[in-house]
Amino acid sequence: MSCSTTKHLLLAAILLCAAPFATPLPAQTTVDAEEQTAPAAKLYTTRTPQFSIPYTLQQSTDKIVLFVSKNFGNSWRTVAIQGSEKKVFRFQAQRDGEYWFCSRIQSSTTIPTNLRPQMRVFVDTQRPAIELHTNLTSAGEITLECKVSDVTLIAKQVAVEIQPAPNSPWQSFPLVERPTIELAGVIDLAGRWQPTKATRMALVRIKVLDGAGNLAIAERRIYFPPSAQQRPQSYEPLRNPYTRAAPHKDAINWPADNQPATPTVANNPANPTPVQPDAVVTTAKPIIKGPPVEATVHQTNRTRFKLDYELSNVNTNTTQVQLWATEDGGKTWGLWGLDHDGQSPLDVEIQRDSTIGFITIITTLEDNGKNRPTADSVADIWIRIDRVKPQLRLGDIERTVESGFPEILIKWEATDDNFSDRPIRLQCSQSQQGPWQEISPAVPNAGFYRWRLDPNASGTWFIKVDATDQAGNTVSAIATEPVQ
Repeated sequence: MSCSTTKHLLLAAILLCAAPFATPLPAQTTVDAEEQTAPAAKLYTTRTPQFSIPYTLQQSTDKIVLFVSKNFGNSWRTVAIQGSEKKVFRFQAQRDGEYWFCSRIQSSTTIPTNLRPQMRVFVDTQRPAIELHTNLTSAGEITLECKVSDVTLIAKQVAVEIQPAPNSPWQSFPLVERPTIELAGVIDLAGRWQPTKATRMALVRIKVLDGAGNLAIAERRIYFPPSAQQRPQSYEPLRNPYTRAAPHKDAINWPADNQPATPTVANNPANPTPVQPDAVVTTAKPIIKGPPVEATVHQTNRTRFKLDYELSNVNTNTTQVQLWATEDGGKTWGLWGLDHDGQSPLDVEIQRDSTIGFITIITTLEDNGKNRPTADSVADIWIRIDRVKPQLRLGDIERTVESGFPEILIKWEATDDNFSDRPIRLQCSQSQQGPWQEISPAVPNAGFYRWRLDPNASGTWFIKVDATDQAGNTVSAIATEPVQ
């Protein structure tokens, strides 16, 4: 049974239990005082614009008329006239809003003037709107402000949660007061959370399920800075670990427009004098500044790689190849390492996730550090190291025919601060071990995808979802379509 058919029958069952049309009211010409004070017809809410209204007729020869009003009873129109053989009216709403329904045994072709609603249905196909703002204070406390809006909003269906660390359990976010609807269709939330132990990253999530069953989720990722913002006096930049133990091989050839444009040396210098890296000392909090807007940033999830360079027309007896690096957009530079043999490539190791700009300086042993980058120097290449895998959670996999064609609705939740515009890959197989076939190699992280099936397809499908960030970190999950 398809998903859409299930919803269709569920609504029909609800309406049948209420029995607003089980026995159609006879035509009336006046409304007595008791009817004027009768309670209003029950209001149902649905996110499906097409639904069914069952009915029964006592006389097989009778015809029943279904009327609808879209303006709270100010005017009515005829939806359909049917006999006892149909047993159900099918209604298609053209827009969201409240619809009133009334039925009568057909006695004439004119619309009665005294119709009153026997049933009200509110159609709401829109997800709740969430405006979420988070902030990290100087004291390491997360503050939250949020506004949730929806016409069928239910306060108890609003959940505010926090994941204090990657892969840790979700817990309730402490709010100033519990969610309450003070203005129709609007909830304002505020809260504060202080971590009880060291954490690198926290994830805040708002989940809202409205009265019609529409689900909306908003997430914000918060990164905590290192606990010690100042470098000690003995701090030295990371040094090049190159030891000449192995020959140069497997070099990564970065694009030529980002390589140092400097000349080649024919021979290695003999017994070069070692030069100690300059110490970089600061007593103030570092001002983090990213690479220039026009710069190309290469991304990788590897901590060790090689940088190519080229030298020519250089005195091999007096030349040093120095690799300098910046982590604040070029404001300050530190000597990362030396390449004494003058042969490309340089081996580089980075021990933490960061965005670093590199520049090679060709200098002599006698210049005493005069030839060094300044705040105006431009990096030869920018590299971002990102080893954090995305977070991925699969939702329900549903087979549906809502569009008129057999489809599988694939749902997921994927988060990462380094996604491209299309970070999701979808594959399918009729075996959990594969082989896997491509559904789509790159789709936006919208949280859902409708996969149209071949009408002749049969069997149960396994769906594989891959989420990959721009550095190449990938996480995968496999879901099974429910057995039909």
